[in-house]
Amino acid sequence: MMPPRSVKTLVLALGDILVFLTALLIALVVRYGGPPDAALLGLYRFAAPFLVLLWFAGFFIFQLYDLKTAKNTTRFFERLSRAIVFNFVATVMLLYTISEFRLRPLVFLIILFAVMTLMLALWRAAAHATFARLAKERVLFLGIAEETASLSAFLDDNPQLGFVAVACIQSASTENKISLPSKFG
Repeated sequence: MMPPRSVKTLVLALGDILVFLTALLIALVVRYGGPPDAALLGLYRFAAPFLVLLWFAGFFIFQLYDLKTAKNTTRFFERLSRAIVFNFVATVMLLYTISEFRLRPLVFLIILFAVMTLMLALWRAAAHATFARLAKERVLFLGIAEETASLSAFLDDNPQLGFVAVACIQSASTENKISLPSKFG
């Protein structure tokens, strides 16, 4: 059985947060050639919750948790790219304008966002592919109309929603008024 939409959205959100935090740790190690000293690590530990909330909000703004568009298409990855650029600019503004963070890490941010971009693209591609393969709710259409064919095509184009059109029962009154999609014929 297909998990509910809210579970899939939660999986995407938790996976994104895990990627954000993992990318942050990897970027720290890469930038400083190993684990950073305790003082620097403390600054990042202080900033991390703010950064994760900021990045999560950026993804929400760019509708990356909308399951209707959560599939491996060029359009999705364009939105993901725009969200990452938005998050980069917002992060630079946050860290360079709020003195409490005491971080001015432009080289680190470039490394961080390069790592994060790669990890997010891989994570989201894998998640979307998995959602598309999960068991689907089977849909039976009663009556044939243009809307039926349109809805069936929409479900076929959006497997991540968890529905598959399996049959269409034609009534006597609709016979010969519309051609059946080939999968129903």
